[in-house]
Amino acid sequence: MHGRVAEARHRGHNSQIENARRAFEAIRPLIAEATTSGQDTPQRLANFLNARGPITSRGNPWSRQAARLLLKKMAPWGSTD
Repeated sequence: MHGRVAEARHRGHNSQIENARRAFEAIRPLIAEATTSGQDTPQRLANFLNARGPITSRGNPWSRQAARLLLKKMAPWGSTD
């Protein structure tokens, strides 16, 4: 039983990572545009994304905190250039 639970958790974790990667790839061009135009602080990035329409994966407008986490997590997926 414990092996199945661990396996299910592992699959769920991998699914979350893949969903985050897809969401990032969808907005990657906007992030590149934002950061090259100086919108590289969390608040400026949130304002930039909100002005252009994409919402977070939870369906909310971008907050400073969500943008901060996005900037922090971008590194493992590579540059936005």
